[in-house]
Amino acid sequence: MKRYWLIALVLLLCAGYGAGAPMDAEAYWKRGNENSGKDLSAAIADYTKAIELNPKFARAYHNRGLAHENSGDLNAALKDYTKAIELEPGDPSAYFLRGTIKARQKNDDSALVDFNKAAELGSLDADLFFDRGMVHSRKGNHKAAVADFGRAIKLNPDYAPAFNQRGFLRFHYFNEFEEALKDIDRAVELAPAQPMYHGNRGRCLAAMNRNDEALKAFDRAIELEPEYIWAYNSRGILRKEMGDFPAAEKDFSKAIELDKTNGYFYYNRGNMNVARNELKAALADFTKTVELVPEWGDGFFALAETREKLDDLPGALAAYDKAVALSPKDPINWNSRAKLKIETGDYKGALADCEQAIKLDPEFGRAYLNKSLALACLERYGEALAACEIYCRMEPDDQAAREFREQLQKGVEENRPMKKLQRFFSK
Repeated sequence: MKRYWLIALVLLLCAGYGAGAPMDAEAYWKRGNENSGKDLSAAIADYTKAIELNPKFARAYHNRGLAHENSGDLNAALKDYTKAIELEPGDPSAYFLRGTIKARQKNDDSALVDFNKAAELGSLDADLFFDRGMVHSRKGNHKAAVADFGRAIKLNPDYAPAFNQRGFLRFHYFNEFEEALKDIDRAVELAPAQPMYHGNRGRCLAAMNRNDEALKAFDRAIELEPEYIWAYNSRGILRKEMGDFPAAEKDFSKAIELDKTNGYFYYNRGNMNVARNELKAALADFTKTVELVPEWGDGFFALAETREKLDDLPGALAAYDKAVALSPKDPINWNSRAKLKIETGDYKGALADCEQAIKLDPEFGRAYLNKSLALACLERYGEALAACEIYCRMEPDDQAAREFREQLQKGVEENRPMKKLQRFFSK
């Protein structure tokens, strides 16, 4: 955001200077302020001359920093804001502006230090709290972000971006759907031509299962911005959930057409293809996903599941290995690989995976069931029965598991050969 408004404030303090009189630092500063709205290069030159004449002119560093920022030279702006702070350490504006540069450069921790200092010095700038909220949100501190967006709104009740961002966080992270919708509706009221607000409104309504209204919101977002990629993606997800696969496919394909480098769009289309049992098409989509987002464990997990359904067990195992390596704290990855290892006869490997899944989530019932099966395949029937008992206590309505428990009990009593238990599991 170009911050000409800050210079406009200081222009109110400026008096005219004689055209023929020698110009001092103050005069160059004033002319720089006038040039800032029309010729940034001239403004920078004027501020530089003011600094040459008065090296301790904090306001000249401050405003030259703004001119550098608006011209795209962020490093020069950062240096000027730092010098302005050195000369006037009580100026909250310089801390705020330096923080915005650091935030744009993704130096979030340092940006927060500057934003906090500006707030401590008494800044009542709504943009300060909005920008700090955006950094908090990016760092995953969503509660603090919501609070900051609220402060921005209190200082500026017509601050549409703050309403939009607070609304998004409320529905996406806190399930505060009604309050979120009020916020986003207010953002739409303040800026009805902003497609992002309609897109977020659609996502909130979809989360509330108000699907018809959500579709209309996505339609409006796309009407306002025909190349609004995320609206196509979000509408595709909703249409997939509603069972309208042809329309969902069109939306996902349109998103991919607009951005062929986004692996998440292929992933969403892949899930849609799985839902309609087009497994080969899903395989192609998930393969593209992991090519584009090779560090994302969920992409490899989806690829593994699809390969498994297509009976490519070695390929599935390789993809599960990658999913486990990328997301080692996800118990589902370990359990799913264990299930496949049982199917391929690697019972010891399956047991190790189940134990790791249980370590990560002691309430993960399916991991106990797969552990029971792996132990049974290793003819360790007593331990298998114990693991199955735990699962049955967690899932008392699972009739198949109760029948398996009975088979295990017989296996313990009669030292039943594993073949019969395997036949039970093949059902």
